[in-house]
Amino acid sequence: MPRRNRSYSRQRAASNHMLRNIFIAAAIIVGVIVIIALAANPQPPVSAVAFPAREMGDSNAKVVVEEFADFQCPYCGMFNSVAESRLRVNYVQTGKVRFIFRNYIVVGAESNLAANAALCAGDQDTFWEYHDLLYKNRGAENSGAFSSPRLESFAAQLHLDGVKFDQCLGNQAHADVINGDIQLGHRYGIDSTPSFFKNGRQVNINPQDTQFQGLFDAIDKTLQS
Repeated sequence: MPRRNRSYSRQRAASNHMLRNIFIAAAIIVGVIVIIALAANPQPPVSAVAFPAREMGDSNAKVVVEEFADFQCPYCGMFNSVAESRLRVNYVQTGKVRFIFRNYIVVGAESNLAANAALCAGDQDTFWEYHDLLYKNRGAENSGAFSSPRLESFAAQLHLDGVKFDQCLGNQAHADVINGDIQLGHRYGIDSTPSFFKNGRQVNINPQDTQFQGLFDAIDKTLQS
């Protein structure tokens, strides 16, 4: 190879090496800037939208129990019928536990309608009464048991303001609450309903535990500590 060509090749290689180093240095600088920006402006953690009407118990209770449930879920209905009254009477009403219901939609469209309806009832201070009525009237999945007319009839049974309820239901006024619950459930890693959390930690319930004794054992353990 002529000397001029060899010299040109070396210069070109040196130039490419320098450009590569510049690109690497620039990438490092950009990465550092991004890290600094994120540290200075941390993103808020995902959290559920506040809706006090679906909470019960002493705000200073030692134990906070969160239930993530779907109104069409059979196992959720079982909890409501066989164990929830025990939780309310023996733990919530005695100031030991604060209980929070959260929506986690897994079954289908009527689950979302029912969730909105319960929150609309909560606007009129009857969330828990409506919550219980939904479970008592649960039917086959997405069969019309929780159609809009049926949900409106439940509101009438509880003597709610029908106009306000219908507007709330029709406008899906509490979609932000439901979406916040679902996002929180995703962060928690929920894969089934009902799922229970005690002071932010999941309580694993054996599927054969039809009385949900595992939940009460977990609560008692914390209360005794």
